[in-house]
Amino acid sequence: MRNYVLAGVIGTLITLLGVRLAIGQSEEVAKIMRQKLSYAQAILEGVSTEDYKKITDSAGAMLALTHRVEWNVIDRPEYLGFSQEFRRALDELVDSAQRRSADGVAYDYVQMTMACVSCHRFVRGVKRA
Repeated sequence: MRNYVLAGVIGTLITLLGVRLAIGQSEEVAKIMRQKLSYAQAILEGVSTEDYKKITDSAGAMLALTHRVEWNVIDRPEYLGFSQEFRRALDELVDSAQRRSADGVAYDYVQMTMACVSCHRFVRGVKRA
């Protein structure tokens, strides 16, 4: 099962590489999204190798990105909700890493990724409308 989860997550990350083009991001937002992707890849590596420090450090750095002004790409309550859900998933991921729970970090990583995908889908819909 773990292989299926990781394969799905890797596919999702590859899809996110093209998100900038799909939603017409500014260079500042594109830079943050590239950083987010880099941290997500590091977290995935940590999940795969049970490197809990890498998970904690990368999730913390990603959480810091969410507090930058450039993070707020749409002034809508729904977007704020997506950001809060993403932060919650990162907090859960850090908690699982601190408890050294291999299953917990794998699950939380998927939740974090789903929060990304849901938000990106929402933003694309708003930009198209």
